Amino acid sequence: MKSIVILFLLSTTLFSFGQNFIIDTISENSPFFPGDVYCFPILKGNDKEVSKKINSHLIKYFLRIEYGKENNSVFENIWGNIEEPMPVLTDLIFTTKVINDRIYFLEFNAWWCRAYCEGITQRYNYDLKNGNYIGLDTLINSLSHTFVLNYLTNNKKIIIKKQLNFISKKIDIDSFREDDYYRNIRVKSSYDECLEYSDFDSFVYFDFYIKNDSVILTSRKCSSHYDRDLGEIRDFVYKFKITDIKKYLSPYGKEILL
Repeated sequence: MKSIVILFLLSTTLFSFGQNFIIDTISENSPFFPGDVYCFPILKGNDKEVSKKINSHLIKYFLRIEYGKENNSVFENIWGNIEEPMPVLTDLIFTTKVINDRIYFLEFNAWWCRAYCEGITQRYNYDLKNGNYIGLDTLINSLSHTFVLNYLTNNKKIIIKKQLNFISKKIDIDSFREDDYYRNIRVKSSYDECLEYSDFDSFVYFDFYIKNDSVILTSRKCSSHYDRDLGEIRDFVYKFKITDIKKYLSPYGKEILL
């Protein structure tokens, strides 16, 4: 079993609204598999309420435990034990980044395991002024929610339909090659289902991050875990220059992005 690996900013000082914050790390060995080291970023600072709010939300939703209410460790719900030796999370890599004096960003990549194992990426953005989690819906003004979701849905459908057209032609070409034919039938079935349920009705389907002058949205790929190696479509990615979407931003979105 591989040890969990970590990338972090050790004792990096942040400045936000006159407050000093430090990104620290906690590190513990699994009591069941001592060779496995589990690490996690912890925000510390003068404003303890903001730090606690961010750490509590992050630990609750990623490590699946109430911060401060753990029996022995914040990792106890995700590392393996004697009864269930398979850890829920393995091979964790995380990065942290301060986008500006308001936005604290974290990205986690790991293997998530239960009945099967699958690679996952999860991203979180927090407001260093008040400790609130920054959801994409808070950045878009409410009158533009439907328009933006429809735009994202239409772009997703264009990608899927293009791939469906491509795979349909391959099925015709490979009709006498049994292995390729049945594989392509499975891929087409996966895309057909993805197209049927492709409408976005909420921003909860998206992660986002800020890079340079752009906001980048990501939504998970079509294929289910048992078909994850089929097809060419990976995660759906949408990139927008912040100045180009200014009219769709909420007052809060303009405040922290512009």
